[in-house]
Amino acid sequence: MDSEKALYDSDLRAAFTGFKFMPKIYAFSSNNVAPRLVLYSDYFEYRGGFRLKRSTYENVEKVDVLTIFTTNNLYAFLKNSPRTIYGNFKSKKERIDFLKVFLDKGCSLSDSSFALVNSDEVAT
Repeated sequence: MDSEKALYDSDLRAAFTGFKFMPKIYAFSSNNVAPRLVLYSDYFEYRGGFRLKRSTYENVEKVDVLTIFTTNNLYAFLKNSPRTIYGNFKSKKERIDFLKVFLDKGCSLSDSSFALVNSDEVAT
C-alpha cells in the first residue's frame, strides 16, 4: 500500500455495494468482516464487497445518508459506475466528519447530508 497518511480511517460496522436504481436499503454485496472506507488527500479507498478499490473525489457524483434505528449509513454514488458504495458507521460523529471531508473535496451532498453537516448533532 501507499505510505501516504490517511486523513480519516473509518470504524465501520459493515460496508455494502448496491446499484443506483435500487432503493438505499437494499445491497448487492456486503462486507462485515473487513469493511473499509479510508480518506486520503487525493483519493479514497473502499471495500463494500470483497475487493479493495480506489476512487478520486472527482469521481463522486453525490454523497447521501440514511439513518434507520441504529444505522448511520453514508452513500457515495460514483460517476463512472452503475454501483453505489456505502458504509454503516458506528458513530454519528464519525459519519459527519466523513461528510465534511467529502464536502471540502468538492463533492455534491444531498440535502439531507448537507443538513446533517450543518446540524449541531455530535452524539456518538
